[in-house]
This record gives sequence, C-alpha cells and structure tokens, in this order.
Amino acid sequence: MHIFWQRRNENIHVFEKKVVEHKMDKSKINETTQSRRRFVKRTAVGAAFVSLPVKSVWANGITNSIVASGHGSDWANGGTLRLQGPDYWASNITLVPSERFVDVFGETGYNSRANQGIRYKEDRSVKKIGASRTLADVLLLKNNKKTAGNAPWVAGPSDYNRLMVAMYLNAKYGNTPVGSDVHYPVANGRPFNDEYEYALKLAELTFADPVNSATELAGIIANPSNYQSL
Repeated sequence: MHIFWQRRNENIHVFEKKVVEHKMDKSKINETTQSRRRFVKRTAVGAAFVSLPVKSVWANGITNSIVASGHGSDWANGGTLRLQGPDYWASNITLVPSERFVDVFGETGYNSRANQGIRYKEDRSVKKIGASRTLADVLLLKNNKKTAGNAPWVAGPSDYNRLMVAMYLNAKYGNTPVGSDVHYPVANGRPFNDEYEYALKLAELTFADPVNSATELAGIIANPSNYQSL
C-alpha cells in the first residue's frame, strides 16, 4: 500500500510539472506573438510615414525656412502661388540662363530616363550626366551635339533633373505681381536671398531621393496651394 501511494504521489508530481511547463511554453508563445504584433504595428506606422504625399520633408524644410525668417502666411504677398513645369520653360527657352546644372545645384544631375530609377556603373557608383550640361540641355534633352530631344537620359529619374530646373526658374522669375504666369516670391529675402540660395537648399533636401522627390515636385507644380498652406 505504501508503494502504491508513493507511486501515486510521484505521478501527480510529474503531471503538475508538465502543467507548469505547458503554461510556461504558452506564456512564451503569447509573448512572442505580442512581440510580433508590436513589430508589425511599428512597421505599418513606418510605412505610413514613408508613403506621405506632397506635404513632405523637403517641402517642410522650405516652409520652415520661411517661418524662421519671420515671414509666415504673408510670404506670397497674399496671393496664390503659380508655378510652371519643365515643358513651359522648354517652350520659353530664351528665358533660361546659360548656366550649368552643377553650378546652380552644387550637384551633377542623374543620368537616367524619366521612366527609370537611379542607374549605376559597373563599379556601383551612380551614373551622372556630364558636368558641362546646362539648364537648357536638361530641359530640351539635348545630346552632346546639342540636338534637342535626343538625350532622354539627362531628364533624371522620374524627370527629377528637369523638375529641379523648373523649380529654380520658378524661384528666379517668381517675384512677380499676383496673377502672373509665374508667382513664387521665395527668393526675395523671404527667406532666400536669391534663386541660387534656394536651389542649393532644394538640392540638399531632395537629391538623395530623386524618384520620390520628383513625384513631390511635380505635385507641387500642379497644385501649389498644397505647398502654400503647409
């Protein structure tokens, strides 16, 4: 009888031990599940930030500069902004100064068609257009023989190079009366002293991510009120 009770107690002890182990395993599983859920949630939040539309880092960077200069809602002289895209400036090429892209933006433009992303050389360095390329070359897609339309690779990823030139020209010619073809008074001391200072800031904020930046630049040109109300 004593042996029977001893074995019974041993069996109960083994059973209780297994129950405890099962609870611990279940706890670990729950902890892992919760951790995975937290990771997924964080990832989703990150993705949301990545996919933010026009009101982006570069736009806020320009706007923050305007606010810091002491000019808030009055920076556009109370008027509605009006910007023009690359095709407008290509059609008015006589207004485009004979300046090199690199001299304006401090960077050599990307060598890529508008429907491509960043392109790389065999040594994995980024492909760039020639340093001698002018703003007009970029707008008109000129090849080395200066024939317009025969060098689509100077456009840059998603037309980034051409859009940058357009924004620079908008700033250069934008200190105009309200209602003009171009009204973008951002380079008259509010906050940028001139179009070159503006261009360097724009390049600083956009150059590392040309594809997304090009989308945002095109959106700003098409709907400048989104930019003005940031």
